[in-house]
Amino acid sequence: RHRPMAMWPSACIRRWLAVAVLFADDWEGLRISPGAGRSGFGPVGVAAQIEKCHPQCKVCHLFDHDHSWHCLECNQGYDLWVDGCFLPCPQGSFRYGYECLKCFPNCQQCVGELAHECQVCADGFDFDFRGLCVRQCKPGKYATVNGLECKDCDAYCKTCLAESRIGCVTCYQGYTLRVLDPFTNTGECMQDCRKGFFRDAPNDLRCIQCGKYCDDCNSLYNCFECQPGATLFRGICYLVPTEMVDQTIDFETYLGSGAGVQWDESEKPTWNMLTGESRRLQDDVFHFDP
Repeated sequence: RHRPMAMWPSACIRRWLAVAVLFADDWEGLRISPGAGRSGFGPVGVAAQIEKCHPQCKVCHLFDHDHSWHCLECNQGYDLWVDGCFLPCPQGSFRYGYECLKCFPNCQQCVGELAHECQVCADGFDFDFRGLCVRQCKPGKYATVNGLECKDCDAYCKTCLAESRIGCVTCYQGYTLRVLDPFTNTGECMQDCRKGFFRDAPNDLRCIQCGKYCDDCNSLYNCFECQPGATLFRGICYLVPTEMVDQTIDFETYLGSGAGVQWDESEKPTWNMLTGESRRLQDDVFHFDP
């Protein structure tokens, strides 16, 4: 037997209306407000007690702790931001509450107004090693720090990150890049020398021979190919030992070889002399009279 809605407990009224809101298209996204009928709810004031969610909200969720509805999905063509549904911001801007604010000048899509908050660069711009949008420049030019202009590289660089001679990224034919900054993979372009020689600086016309036992290098202390019979260790080539000598000698033989200090046995200090000198030093220390 069914009882009239007016006799239902308020908790049942809440659950029934919540289910109705979730499954009925006409009531979708509605919120219940207390204030009518016995125990706060009743059939007389149900229509007056219902408040709609955001007009463009498609799916809402009821939070049990405060019986409030929060939007989970908006109608097509609208973006969800907190609990509201808004039209998408124009290209080059982002939503900030009820407003659309401008992105960084060279950014097409972003989550904030700062340069590092860009997600998609504008046409003619690309992300650099810092994750910032900078202008696409032709070979021989580089983007400035703000990413808005292109300036000339050093004459030795084919492409670069800065105008200095050590800011090269790639080199022209006949030159080799000597990396000085592994983080950006930049360095200076050195004119090629024949194998076994290296150039010490871009403007140095000399070709300097590699170190001993080294066949190829880019500096005296950075060999990467050794001559036969030598081994490479930390940029330097060492000869591989071809024989081993295992021989022990006594102290007299060691002295006789000339490696030790030579002295005359007759000039060696006596025991009394050593102990007497030690006693004199002790007396000086413990009986010092300033």
